[in-house]
Amino acid sequence: MLNVLREKKNNPVIAVLLGAIILVFILFFGQSWSSCAGASTHAAKVNASTITERDFQQRYAMTYRNYQSQFGQFDRKMAQQMDLRKKVLDNMIDEILLADEARRRGLAIDDDALRAALFEMDGFKKDGRFDKTTYERALQSAGLSAADWEAMQRSRLLASKLTTVVEGSAHVSSKEVRQGFDSEKIQVDVEFVRIPVEAFASRAKATTPADAEAWIKATADAEDKIQKYYTKHARTRFNLPKKLKARHILLKVDKTTAPDLRAEALTKIKTIREEIASGKLDFSTAAKQYSEDTSKDRGGDLGYFSQGMMVGPFEEAAFGLKVGEMSNVVETPFGYHLIKLDEIQEAVQKKLEDVKVEIAQDLVREAEGEKFAEARAKEIDAAMRGGKALSEIVPEGSPDGLRVETTGSFTPTRDYIPKVGVDKGLAKAIGKLTAAQPYPPAPVLTEGAWVVARLLKREEPSEADFEAQKQMMGPRMQYEKRSQVMEEFSAALRKKAKVDINPQVLLYEEEGRSRRN
Repeated sequence: MLNVLREKKNNPVIAVLLGAIILVFILFFGQSWSSCAGASTHAAKVNASTITERDFQQRYAMTYRNYQSQFGQFDRKMAQQMDLRKKVLDNMIDEILLADEARRRGLAIDDDALRAALFEMDGFKKDGRFDKTTYERALQSAGLSAADWEAMQRSRLLASKLTTVVEGSAHVSSKEVRQGFDSEKIQVDVEFVRIPVEAFASRAKATTPADAEAWIKATADAEDKIQKYYTKHARTRFNLPKKLKARHILLKVDKTTAPDLRAEALTKIKTIREEIASGKLDFSTAAKQYSEDTSKDRGGDLGYFSQGMMVGPFEEAAFGLKVGEMSNVVETPFGYHLIKLDEIQEAVQKKLEDVKVEIAQDLVREAEGEKFAEARAKEIDAAMRGGKALSEIVPEGSPDGLRVETTGSFTPTRDYIPKVGVDKGLAKAIGKLTAAQPYPPAPVLTEGAWVVARLLKREEPSEADFEAQKQMMGPRMQYEKRSQVMEEFSAALRKKAKVDINPQVLLYEEEGRSRRN
C-alpha cells in the first residue's frame, strides 16, 4: 500500500497506481492473510498473523499482471529492478500492522461503516446496486463465510482509518516546495559503459573442488558467504518447484457477461478445440487467431509457472496434463480457456551440504571475475580522465563486448537510470555531475556490473519555471509528504513488531531455465 504507490515518483518507466484490486484478490483467490493452523509455508509471520506463501504468490502474480497490462514490455527483469516481490510483501505486512495498531489505539469500524463500504463494492453489485445474493455467491465461490470476509474488511477499513489520522500530520513548507521543484526539474544526459562482472568471469582460471575446499578453509566468513549464496539462488538452482511451460487460448467472459454472449463464447471455444484436435489448426496459430489474452502474439505462450501462480481451475487443469496434451474447456473468473502443455520441469531439491563445494567454486570464480571487471572499469575511467572520448576508448565492436551508451535526458533524483535500471548509488553520483566535474570520482559498482559515466548535458530549472508551476507543486508534494510520513510510521511499527520473513519468497525465478541447471 505504501511503497508501490510511490513508484510514480521513483521510477517513471514502471510507475502505475494499481488501484483497488484487493476485492479481486479475495474473490478470485481467497484470503490475503491467515491465522489458521495448517496453512502452507509462510511468506511472513506478523505478530499473531501469518501470510502464507500461496497467498503472497497469488498477490504477487496479480500485481505482476497489472503491471503487464499497463506496460506491455514489463518482464521479470523489470520486476527485479524495482524489487516488486519485496514491495508486495511489505504492503501485505503493512496492512496487518496498521490494523493491529488501529485496534490498539481504540479505533473501530462500526456496522454502519462496514455496511456502507460493502454497498460501494462493485463486485457485490447487480444493476448498479448492492445485491445480497451476488454477495453471498461471491463469498461462497471464494470459500469464505460472511463473518470471515467482514472481519477482513474491518481490518482493511481500520488500516485506512489510521492512515488518515497519521497522514493528517504531514505538512509541506514553501521552502520544501522549492527544493522539491529544483530536484525534480534537473535534467541530465550521460554517456556510460557497463562492465558486467559475469562477462569477465570467464577470464578467471578454472576452480577445482580442491581449490574450493582450500578457499573454504582459508576464508573466515566462507560458511556465511556459502549460506547466503545458497539462499539467494535456492529458487533458481537448488530448490526448484515443479514447473510447467504451457500455452492457452482465452475467450473473455465474466459474471457481468450476458447469458447469450456467454453461451456464444462457450460454443466458439469448443469449436476451436475441435479444429485443433482434428488437425485443422495448430494450437499456436489458433491462439494468435482467436485468443483475447495479451499472450496471443506469442501463440498463447505463458512461459514457466509453478503451483500457486495461477487461479485454481486453470492450475488444476494444467498440472493434470501430459506434455503435448490439450485440456478440455476450463472456466476461470477470466473466461474460457484451452490449455496445451509444452514442457514439464520436475522439482529439484539439493541440500546445502550437497552443493557446498560447488557454491564455493562459483564464489571463487565470481570474485576473480569482479576483479577483472573492476580493473577494466578503472582502465576505461583513467583513459577518460586523461582526455579520451569514451567512444575512442571503447570503439564499436570492441573485442571484450563492451559498448558506449547514452541515457538521454532524465531526472536522477528518481533513482532510475535509462538503460541501466534502478540504482540509488549511481543515480546519486550522476546527480552531482556538473560541467566542471563531468564524471564521478570513480567507477560505480551496480548490481552485477561496474559503470563508468560522463556527463554530456545538465539543465537547471529557471525562476520563471518555478513561478509558473509552484501552484501545482504544493498539492503533489503534500501527497508525497503524506506517503513519506506513512512509510516512516510503518517502519516504526515494524521495529516494534515481531516480523519473520521467509527470504526465499523474495527471490526471482528465472523463466525458461533449463532442467539440467
